[in-house]
This record gives sequence, C-alpha cells and structure tokens, in this order.
Amino acid sequence: RVRRITFDGTELAAEGVTVTVEPGATELTLLDETVAAAGDPHHEVLVARDADGADAWWWYAPDRDLQLPTPALVVTQREVTGGVELDIASPVVVRELTIHPERVHPDARVDRQLVDLEPGVVERVTVTGVGIEAVSRLLVPPVCWSVATLLS
Repeated sequence: RVRRITFDGTELAAEGVTVTVEPGATELTLLDETVAAAGDPHHEVLVARDADGADAWWWYAPDRDLQLPTPALVVTQREVTGGVELDIASPVVVRELTIHPERVHPDARVDRQLVDLEPGVVERVTVTGVGIEAVSRLLVPPVCWSVATLLS
C-alpha cells in the first residue's frame, strides 16, 4: 500500500500496489497521480509499506526545504540482556531519527539508524552497552538527532 500523508499523519491519498522486488533490486511502478503528485511538497511524504511492515519513503523536497515539525518522541523502554530496547513513536513524522549512544558510553551500540517515524507506527531500536538509567540521556541532543532537530 502506498500513501501520501502530511507530516501530522493525515492521509491525503492511497493506492494498493502489488510489486515483487528481489533483495537489493529496484522496480519502477506507476502510481495514480493523486497519490504520486504532492499538493504541498514541503509538508507531505509518500510512504510505501509492504505486508511485513517494511517501508520506503519518498520525500518531495530536499531536507532543507521540508517544513518538518519538532519531533515529540513517545518512548517505552525495556531492559534486555546487554542493553535496552526502545519502542519509539511520534505524533508527527520524524525524518532520519539517529541515536549516537557512544556519546553516553564508549562501548554502547545501536542496531538501527536513520529511522523514519510515521505517526501511529512504533519502531523498535535496541541499544547495547547501557542500562535503563541511560534512556533519558539517549533521547536528547547531542545524542539523539533527526533532520528537524538539525535544521532548527
């Protein structure tokens, strides 16, 4: 399913699409113009999500021209063996959320970077090498960044 949404998550247009793509490959797929064409390229994004929940994003404008809202992360944390698991959500679109845990502890590592967040969708990130007490420091600059925080 491919959807054009605003940065607050409002769906403007959607289309069901069936595409088969081998790992590492690309595929050209034509979309209905109501889905493909942005009404306001500075406030909209195209999100394609497969049946397994994997997604791909298409931004209509360069990062510096996007009118991204300030991220408001909603995080649930859970201690796991060797670190913490963070379930991260946001009421607004977040472009390329990046956590630099080595700024909290030199041995800390994160399993995912440059994570795009869609309102209403929870993304899981695991940070190893830190305990639950470090979570509050993991989620603020200069440890945690997104395109919006870098451009503000």
